[in-house]
Amino acid sequence: AWRSLRTAGVRLAGGSDAPVEVPDPLTGIYRAMVNDIHSSECLSFASALEMYTLGGAYAAFRDKDLGALQEGFHADFVVTSLRGGRAAAESAARLKGAEVEEVWVAGQRAYAAS
Repeated sequence: AWRSLRTAGVRLAGGSDAPVEVPDPLTGIYRAMVNDIHSSECLSFASALEMYTLGGAYAAFRDKDLGALQEGFHADFVVTSLRGGRAAAESAARLKGAEVEEVWVAGQRAYAAS
C-alpha cells in the first residue's frame, strides 16, 4: 500500500513494531523497496529513505529540526558499509547486505563498529 498511499498524497513514516520486531531501519527501507505480495506497491530508495527520515520527523512533530541534513537541524545520521553511491543504494539486494559502521547523534559520533 506504500506507493498507493504516497501517490494519494499521504506522508509516510517508517518504523518498526519494536520490541516485537528488531528496530532496524535498513531492513524497513529494504522491505519498502521489495514487496513480495504486491510488487506494484514497491517504493524507490529515495521514497523509502524519506519515510525513515523526513516522514518519521513529521510524525513526531519534529520536522523543523530532525529528518534532514541541513543547517539548523540536529545532525543525526548513520554511515553504512554500502559503497557505490546512489546506484548502490537503489539496488535492494545490495542495501539488504549493508551494515551500520557509524552512528552520529547531534553531530557527535555515538557508535563506531570495530
